[in-house]
Amino acid sequence: MMNRLYILLLLSVLSSCSKESFTEQTSLEVNLLDLEVQTTESGDADDANTLTRAATNTTAYGDTPVEVANIPFNQHFGISVSLSRDLPNSSSENGNTLTRAAGITNSGPNSWKLDNGVKYRLLAYDNNESKVIDTVYTVGQYSGGGLNLNSGSTYTFIVYSILSKSQVPAAPAGKLSDAVFTNIDGNTDFIHFRKVQKLNPGKNALDVTMKHVFSQLTTSINSAAIGNITTVKARVGDHYLSPTISLNSGNVLAYNNKATNGKDIVFANTSTTSAANDATIICNNGSTTSTITIDEITINNVTKKAISIPGIKLAPGTRYVLTLKIKTFTPDAEPGIELGNKIYAPGNLTYDRNSNTYSFSTKGEGDLWFKNYVKPRRNDLDSRPWGQNNQEARADLNGDSGDPCALVMPLNTWRLPNRTEMENIKTASEAQVSGHPGPNIYAPVRYIAETYPGGNRRGMYFGTQTNPGTNYNKYLFISFDGIYNNNTTRGDLDNTGWYMLKNGSNYEYMQIGPNIYTFNFYQLGDNTAVSIRCVKAN
Repeated sequence: MMNRLYILLLLSVLSSCSKESFTEQTSLEVNLLDLEVQTTESGDADDANTLTRAATNTTAYGDTPVEVANIPFNQHFGISVSLSRDLPNSSSENGNTLTRAAGITNSGPNSWKLDNGVKYRLLAYDNNESKVIDTVYTVGQYSGGGLNLNSGSTYTFIVYSILSKSQVPAAPAGKLSDAVFTNIDGNTDFIHFRKVQKLNPGKNALDVTMKHVFSQLTTSINSAAIGNITTVKARVGDHYLSPTISLNSGNVLAYNNKATNGKDIVFANTSTTSAANDATIICNNGSTTSTITIDEITINNVTKKAISIPGIKLAPGTRYVLTLKIKTFTPDAEPGIELGNKIYAPGNLTYDRNSNTYSFSTKGEGDLWFKNYVKPRRNDLDSRPWGQNNQEARADLNGDSGDPCALVMPLNTWRLPNRTEMENIKTASEAQVSGHPGPNIYAPVRYIAETYPGGNRRGMYFGTQTNPGTNYNKYLFISFDGIYNNNTTRGDLDNTGWYMLKNGSNYEYMQIGPNIYTFNFYQLGDNTAVSIRCVKAN
């Protein structure tokens, strides 16, 4: 279900009769009511004469906030970023009512009301596409007499506004089908309506639903659980300054003059522990994803800069709420699995490019990584030619240098294992080891499973000689995720596990499998991608 914003006007058409005239004169009076929320998937379904909006007027975000990113700050806290459509009377998580766009006030559970003084323009075109009415109205002011139109005639009515109290753009010249706006500022909240209607003798009513042409974004931040906000600077892009808009349909025909740095998100409402911005107008076509950049944010004397949140879908004509929720972390946020005297992560290391977050797989398998890069190999690019794929390690695809285990929240809780810690996987599960659970103490305490619950990968359990069943998550499971050796063909998948380890500045990798007895160590090359099983840092 799509939730779009509309402005509802009621135009009462009063008819006067003249027995001696073949053409009856019809007066038109305008009564502006409010700004409503349309809850049907297509608001144009009830009006066959209304042109449909652009196909991009859709979005994956619903009324319930969807988490789009997690931003690590330090080992103690981070920010969860969520996005949802904005509804009347919706409020931020800290209880503060969100700011509306200029010219709009909250007026109940299902609508927004235009402020008194906002100007809007009414146009009427006859069957020859010639303009016969061009009148500017002001919300809250009586407009005087009606407008004379011919009953029995069909007109195309256009209503639009930029929600300004000082001006409303002039109608572009020419026939209706050819007329385009070239002077609409992409930073304004341009709203539009079109309908074709025949005026009959007697009383006529024209219900007008004006639609927002650009998208809007309201941002709310609350740091009360952590400390004070002293700085917040952010922007969103892509954003275009000079769109070309059809007068007839209200659709944007071209997006011109792209803003170099996007559109600033100005936080006008701030306190020591919260910040909220006036609704930011964003002018883009919605067919490509937007990126929100937090240039700088300081909370509790901790400053983070150049935070990028890509993959944000902002459909034209829709209002959104971006909520930044501060979260604290505890030392046991990601419990590990103990084997011998070491604690290992519960799953292989994975990375989510959309949310820029690191975590441990719950399905057995994980990503494959090049040494000394913090982002995994892009297996999805294997079909591309050399130079465009990720056959070799590349900073533009695989990120900065460093230990990716340290980026799992809380930060620096986990790290890459060294050779001793990886050897412990073998030595702690050998035959006749102290505490051997049996049943065969003369065999290693290991078991090869064809799949891991919830996943598809073959691998080896350590600490049991039989299928652990429902107790699977109590044992260390090493998946046979295979390897990439400077090529685009994945080797040893479901046959052998290859795992990265680091001794000082020296990188190696450990072979585990294909049976319960095979373990070997090798030097790790620059363009060989393998799995990572992190260990507890302390």
